[in-house]
Amino acid sequence: MCLTDSELADENITDKSIKLNWNKVEGENLSYDLKINGMIYKNVYFEKENEKPFFEHDNLNFDTEYRYSIRAVNTKGASDWSDEITVKTKLDRFRNVPKNMTANASSNQPGSEASRAVDGDEKTQWHTAWGSGNVLPHTFEIDMKLAYQLDKLEYVPRPDAGNGTILKYDLDVSLDGKTYKNVITDGTFIRSNETKTIQFNEEVTARYIKLTIKDAVGKFGSAQEFRPYKKDKTEGMVVGENIPNGAIDEEDLLFFASYMGVDTTDTSWDQVSKVDINYNGVIDSYDLMYVAGQLGETQLQPTKRPAAGLLSIRPDKQQLKAGEEFAVEVIGAGMKDINAFNLELEIDPNKYEIVKECLEGSECGERIADSAASTANMLNYSILAGIGNEKQRIMAAFSNKGSFETLEGTSTLAVIKLKAKKDLEFDIPITRSLLVNTSFDTIDEIGQVLKPGEEPGEVEQPEEPKELLMTARDIAVSGEADKMQDGAEAFPRLIDGEISESSLAELKWSITEADGISLPLEVDFSFNSPTELTRFEVFNRPLYTNGKIKALRAKAFDEEGNEYDLGRMEVGSSDKSVTCDLAEHTQMPSGKKMVKFKIIFEESHSGPLMLSVAEVQFWKRNAAN
Repeated sequence: MCLTDSELADENITDKSIKLNWNKVEGENLSYDLKINGMIYKNVYFEKENEKPFFEHDNLNFDTEYRYSIRAVNTKGASDWSDEITVKTKLDRFRNVPKNMTANASSNQPGSEASRAVDGDEKTQWHTAWGSGNVLPHTFEIDMKLAYQLDKLEYVPRPDAGNGTILKYDLDVSLDGKTYKNVITDGTFIRSNETKTIQFNEEVTARYIKLTIKDAVGKFGSAQEFRPYKKDKTEGMVVGENIPNGAIDEEDLLFFASYMGVDTTDTSWDQVSKVDINYNGVIDSYDLMYVAGQLGETQLQPTKRPAAGLLSIRPDKQQLKAGEEFAVEVIGAGMKDINAFNLELEIDPNKYEIVKECLEGSECGERIADSAASTANMLNYSILAGIGNEKQRIMAAFSNKGSFETLEGTSTLAVIKLKAKKDLEFDIPITRSLLVNTSFDTIDEIGQVLKPGEEPGEVEQPEEPKELLMTARDIAVSGEADKMQDGAEAFPRLIDGEISESSLAELKWSITEADGISLPLEVDFSFNSPTELTRFEVFNRPLYTNGKIKALRAKAFDEEGNEYDLGRMEVGSSDKSVTCDLAEHTQMPSGKKMVKFKIIFEESHSGPLMLSVAEVQFWKRNAAN
């Protein structure tokens, strides 16, 4: 009797199990003992007619060696042990599934939230709300935390293929969670409980995956698990990162000094396309703003205002003589909430050349577009692209760094200085234009080429919201730091614009009554200037778990030091948030401006020793209305 490697077919080895086979031994009433890593297991198999002896060793560790030998046993005794063989389990089948993913869905049944479908456990489930979650379409979005080159996506349906089993879907991907690219339209699944696989046949790099469920059993939505896989032997990267060190930093801005304006027609596109955040085939101000917005003293937060504006150009001369210098203004008209912009001009190098500023005793300036008064505090990464080509591209590109004042109204944004190489009439066209607001909403309409002295026309203005979300630039937060996990560093998370499990303000973990730390917890929100508030909203942690808010009290303070008690608010454990509409509090005079808010967290659903808060949002009246 022998147990050999030749008996081990590839299909008999997985990452979690090894199936062993051996030849029968002649004799009566036979059973077999198996030695595994030196430990004897008796009677692992009893002889059966017309069946080859086997043993399935399961619940194993992946990529691990196991040693085996076998012997036959009956009432007359035992054979010698076979020669020992060593077998190694395969690599982890899930090794290319990203870790620590989060998810959001358009509908969730409490206890069956979206997070349950990316937790690596097929025994848990995401399901849309039982009472109202049968109205299509549904969306399910996965955040993999890093950008990956994707190989496939697996969908594990519920075991009975019942309500919510997906039948038809669209699949889109995104790098920033804002701009999505469609990969599959009207994909279909057969109704069954078998795992479904979506292969990414084209090159797809993304951080976010969004499924739009267009048809499903009972019109609900459900999944035991969604598993995206990265390509083997590739690693995830921070979106927007050019120098791989695991974080966006100042070094990543240097990328734009060399590659702003590079597009799919340039030979360097393959090496820079990973920073094309908005998938539009060019490195532009959107990509710059994504990186720059994460830097500066305060990170960028959206104002929730609509974007408006149009970029035009205006030369100061229309008829040009050979050798004559002239200037081209980049003019933004009717702008609202503009945080970054770019404008591309196509020039014929046989007709025009760039004129750079050369100061006495220093080298000529590097930028080919000079900042104007309105853009003096913005990053200027303007550049000349396509050098050596028949046509060259001037890309004027600007962005705020972190959170800063946005561009509003009509003004000159930049000036480009050129020289005519021959007698001609100004004929430079605008080939690309982009305005980006603080929410990464964009306007790509190409504006006018104005005549010298001509003013831009009126720009249609969207309706302004009645109220605006205040950001970390407007508020300072403080409180009882000695009670907090991470101390005073916990409080800025309450106004960082992120509602997630990775950005919670929490009481210290693992405390007891003897530690003297418990609820209530007082937190002060001081406004940088007196503000007419309309409402505030306090967000529970997203997951259905410990520390959720049960009750809080709020107080407001005006410029004169008057205090307004806004009362106690109850919060359910399944409530996403609680909102206080200040117009309902008649003790606060209409139009009164406040300088501070105090929120007292009195109770949590987990008792006085636990509290986890995701975010506090304050809304103010929009003075534009």
